[in-house]
Amino acid sequence: MSHNSSVTLRVAQCDTDLNVTVNCTRLALDAWDAHRDGHKLWFLVTMFACLVGAGCHLMLFCVIFMINHHRRGSGRLILHLVCIELLVCIFFGPAYCVITMTTRYHMTTDTFCTYELFVYMAMLYTGHWAMFLLAFNRFVALVFPRNYARFSSGLAFCWMTGTAWVVGIGASLPFVAGWGGYYGVTPVWGNCGLTHATVAGREFFGLIQIATVYLPAGLLTLLYITILVKHKCPWLHIGVDINNARPDGAPDEIRRFNGRVALAKILCASSIWHCLCHFPGAIITSTTLVDIYVRSPLLQLWLYTMFLCGYALNPAFFFLMSREYRRETLALSLSPSRITLLMSRTL
Repeated sequence: MSHNSSVTLRVAQCDTDLNVTVNCTRLALDAWDAHRDGHKLWFLVTMFACLVGAGCHLMLFCVIFMINHHRRGSGRLILHLVCIELLVCIFFGPAYCVITMTTRYHMTTDTFCTYELFVYMAMLYTGHWAMFLLAFNRFVALVFPRNYARFSSGLAFCWMTGTAWVVGIGASLPFVAGWGGYYGVTPVWGNCGLTHATVAGREFFGLIQIATVYLPAGLLTLLYITILVKHKCPWLHIGVDINNARPDGAPDEIRRFNGRVALAKILCASSIWHCLCHFPGAIITSTTLVDIYVRSPLLQLWLYTMFLCGYALNPAFFFLMSREYRRETLALSLSPSRITLLMSRTL
């Protein structure tokens, strides 16, 4: 799934059979028998990616939670996004893998898919807008620093994350109610996707993708380009007083500004990685390359693994590009007392 675009693609293969579950199970059996070794390799690699992703996200969560100044402003937004990505790695990714193994035993049902895919898609849509909110936070911090306090307060955090969840849940609800299609079992591996979609439903699904995937990605790109231009070319006055964006004189202000720039670089690199992993599948399933996708069950699986890596490896950019995060990670790993303190704070 997202496999967001590939969900739509797999619809046509099941809609001709009234008994969708049996039809999809038969297709899964054929695919599993034909690609048994390749499927096992994919299963091991993808489960390993989920394990690594879950461990990295848990470590990043602990590090941010242990550092006082990281639990304010953008730190709250990062923790929110980390929790979403952690759930993808710890639950939804492994669930996808297990379903490809168990479909031949008739264990996946349309009812399960309705609830599982509703929660999953709502989280993915919310995550896309959460990434945009982080970019917007960095944009205000670097371009309009005097207004940053207004956008980094607890109330602003509640408004921003709440709006993202309203959009994510609202975009996932129509197909739960059966408007234009249903969430159910789809071929060839028996995973959950959009089934019995009408023409209007497919068009509506495309509009949802634009509003929840491509729009936040486009706005996010625009914000980071603006930040890059302002940081690298301060002589370009794009409607902003550059003196407001570059503190001088006070060492604390300069250090704070440099920290904001460093975090913006990390988030920008993370966003680029996410897009590189996400959009190949979307491009293949929405162009003439879709025929190759349909005829290659293993390609479907590996595209999902690429999509999943867009989430699983995001924390690596924090550890690779920030000395402070590396230092805190090492200190947390070598100090059991700090882990105990973290657990006491959480409880």
